[in-house]
Amino acid sequence: MDLLVSLRLVQTIIGATVALAALLAPHPGHADWMWLGGGETVFDGEYAQMTALFPFSGSLGSGFVHRYSVSYIGYTYPVGEDTVEAEGWSATAALGYQIPVTNGWLGFAAGAAYRNTEFTPPQPDNPQDGSQVVAQLDVDAGRIQDNRWLYATSISYTPRFRAYWGRARVLRRTGDGSFLGPEFVAHGDRDYDAQQLGLALQLNRVMGPLDLVLKAGAKRIRDGDSGAYAGIEFLRHFQ
Repeated sequence: MDLLVSLRLVQTIIGATVALAALLAPHPGHADWMWLGGGETVFDGEYAQMTALFPFSGSLGSGFVHRYSVSYIGYTYPVGEDTVEAEGWSATAALGYQIPVTNGWLGFAAGAAYRNTEFTPPQPDNPQDGSQVVAQLDVDAGRIQDNRWLYATSISYTPRFRAYWGRARVLRRTGDGSFLGPEFVAHGDRDYDAQQLGLALQLNRVMGPLDLVLKAGAKRIRDGDSGAYAGIEFLRHFQ
């Protein structure tokens, strides 16, 4: 996927997320809330996601929250001598709970995701084909140690497909508003497993309260191909 397509993809998902949040969130202009997301291009596909996170009362970081996400994924994989192309969209609404952590964060969420996935050529035996509603579980945690090290991990699991996605980062402060270090990602389902290893550069408050992460590295599919990946993430806290 070239850069122009990647930018259009992210712009589309940004617009969808803002519209979804405006419809579902109670008075977001008067509440503490967070907007995060990004996109990633890989040798065998692309992915983008946008999420809006709101507390039920008070501020983020402690207590119950509600979260709304939209995402897009496109990828290819071999079936015999053919190459299958997959394209999917999803929208998720979830209830979460955040536990206060000194110099860090810890959150859990459970929700329902509406997914629509199309395969070319058609794959009627693939359990992810078509439209369906599935449960999704998420965990997000992190901590800053000695104002020097940033540890962060995120895990997502879809029981119906036994699909998982997990990422861990260990970043070291390189400046007043920057961290740099390795990241490891593992994801898969019943029939697929892959790992990614790369570097992540986190830049805090690059434009006002906007935080930005740039990442790049290598991806390897079990019993399959390997290649490069690159992506961008951002986070904005509103009050």
